Amino acid sequence: TGAGAGDPVDFVVRRQGERRTVEVTPTEVDGQPRIGILPGIGYEFPIEVSIEIPDSIGGPSAGLMFSLGILDTLTPDSLTGGRTIAGTGTITAEGEVGPIGGIQQKIVAAEGDGASLFLVPPDNCADALETDVDDIRLVRADTLSDARDALETWVDDPDADLPSCEDAP
Repeated sequence: TGAGAGDPVDFVVRRQGERRTVEVTPTEVDGQPRIGILPGIGYEFPIEVSIEIPDSIGGPSAGLMFSLGILDTLTPDSLTGGRTIAGTGTITAEGEVGPIGGIQQKIVAAEGDGASLFLVPPDNCADALETDVDDIRLVRADTLSDARDALETWVDDPDADLPSCEDAP
């Protein structure tokens, strides 16, 4: 306490389960000595995870589908039972599925490519329901876990009751 800008301060932090002392030198911001701490989420995977996609594909809207693809690779059985599915949505570190743009175009394209099920972020349900499609089932995916559960249920029984956009809050 009482350190000025340019005066080093010792902090005790825990990194990888060990206590360490780090020296931080405050800088002057708006006439006051300040330091910044940016906590981050870190992961240690027991295996190497690599997703190779063309440079032409970008943005966060494939987060849910990439996550499901990784789960499918890491588990013994196919999550889709060999059927063609599609979906979209951002994904948080907690597994929550977030909204994206262009949902109607994505659903029409997926139906055109033969997908029989489309996973929809809950915030996109209203627009998804307005899409003019006939042969694709829209399933609301609030979280990664919900999406996986819905796929497993659907593989066992394609006519099963699944989370629906009609039931979106």
